[in-house]
Amino acid sequence: MAYNPGYTPGTGLGRNLPAGALPGPAMALSPYFAEVMRIQAGEVLADLALGRIVLPKGRLYASLVRGKLTWPEPSELARRDDVAQQLWRDSELLTGMDFDALQSRI
Repeated sequence: MAYNPGYTPGTGLGRNLPAGALPGPAMALSPYFAEVMRIQAGEVLADLALGRIVLPKGRLYASLVRGKLTWPEPSELARRDDVAQQLWRDSELLTGMDFDALQSRI
């Protein structure tokens, strides 16, 4: 499954967002607000990983949107087989692993 924690201050996940895409300026600058968002993103990730949150049937993508867990449809690009194969090849290259060889040993 894939998980999008949404904007999570202090992690660099929002560094390329266009101006105006972030929450209100006062909230974005508040250390308390930033910490609450980081904690919530981490707790949801842990709950997903530990099976405390059950994925709806047929859903593999979870996204935290304004503090609410959503299950959006993957984009057209994300559903393309050629893109998935390229991601797989790039992942092998970047990690130095041969996943096909690893799979054959299991």
